[in-house]
Amino acid sequence: HNFSASVNYSLFSGDNYELNTNQFSDSQWNGIAAKTEDRATSEVNGNTLRFKADYVRPFSSDIKIETGVQARMFDGNSVYKYENKDTLSGNWFENTERRNDVEFFNNIFSAYVTFSDKMFGFEYMAGIRAEYNDRKIVQHILNREYPYEKLDFFPSFHISKQLVHDQQILASYSRKTERPDEMSLDPFPRYMDKNTIRIGNPALRPEFVNSFELAYQKRFNGTFFSAEAYYRETYDKISRTHYLTDSNVMVMIPQNINRDYAAGLELMGTFDIKKFITINASTNLYQYHLEGNIEEQDVVKDNFTWNARLTASFRFPWGMRVQLMTSYRAKDVTINGTQLANLNSSIGIRQDFFKRKLSAAIQIRDFLGNSRFGFTSQGQNYTIYTRFDRAWPVVSGTLTYTFNNYKRRQDRQEEMDMNQMDMF
Repeated sequence: HNFSASVNYSLFSGDNYELNTNQFSDSQWNGIAAKTEDRATSEVNGNTLRFKADYVRPFSSDIKIETGVQARMFDGNSVYKYENKDTLSGNWFENTERRNDVEFFNNIFSAYVTFSDKMFGFEYMAGIRAEYNDRKIVQHILNREYPYEKLDFFPSFHISKQLVHDQQILASYSRKTERPDEMSLDPFPRYMDKNTIRIGNPALRPEFVNSFELAYQKRFNGTFFSAEAYYRETYDKISRTHYLTDSNVMVMIPQNINRDYAAGLELMGTFDIKKFITINASTNLYQYHLEGNIEEQDVVKDNFTWNARLTASFRFPWGMRVQLMTSYRAKDVTINGTQLANLNSSIGIRQDFFKRKLSAAIQIRDFLGNSRFGFTSQGQNYTIYTRFDRAWPVVSGTLTYTFNNYKRRQDRQEEMDMNQMDMF
């Protein structure tokens, strides 16, 4: 018998600042009017409470039942202020019509049960998770509330067989979900610039993904290799849509308007160069199919695309760990355009103290300054090209203290461990 429980409570507070400089130009990108400037600031505060309990009941060396419950409760508030700059005086003035104040409550209560056994040399596990989602958007400016409640079930099945020479084959089916965030749900308009407005959709439903996977794994001489073929179908896919108003203002709003399918092959290798250096490389090649309806027209798109990731991890004897990561995602199609290729990089440093009871970590995203994101969109009477470049790296830090003999369970990217699978 094994019972474990944990409670986690966290607070966060942060600010976001955006400065927009607008310049009208001719077809050769020569300025034809004076520049205008506006800026937006957001103050975000929130707290998260998470409770988790798991129970494992073995009946033999092969048979066991696992069950557990989890509660995740989030409460956040965001205040948005928009200002225009007077071109003559250089002073900033708040545009009170664009001020926003919104609260987001998102509670998720889950329970699961799994059964695992071994038969004819195969290990298998079957399980189901029930998840109740209770969310609410409170729009103080519009004086409206947007509640959402839904109970969903997520079945899963996994089977594996150990072969000779440290080889393993695995197959699985699982149903998962991806929930929209606060910004995607908030109906109050946010102005990216004078001609572009972003509006959330409080009626958004979560995405649901059915995933089928077949994998092969091999270990040899400090090296791990895996090849995974998969097929995934997504229902109620959330996509960013655009429409042009009569005053030539572009409005962006997310909607559940399509479904997509992806079939591909993911290759991954982990290499221990030295005792303190580990290299992980992976690539994902897949055929992507998308179908939906936009502007009262059926849309069907197909595209072959890929992505790759390279990670180098360094472990030092004095308790320090350093990780460097870079990733690339190739161009892909969207419901009304394309997602441009993007490159990202990050570095993480962690130092442990007092026999790993205290840990300090810092992460720097886009430390090479090469991160960018962009998309194109086409519709009736318009074409959009948008690219976002990060002005400076994003730095974040955490400080963790471990009480008593609590040990955090680490997820292993390189292995689908049948006995350690986390239903949450």
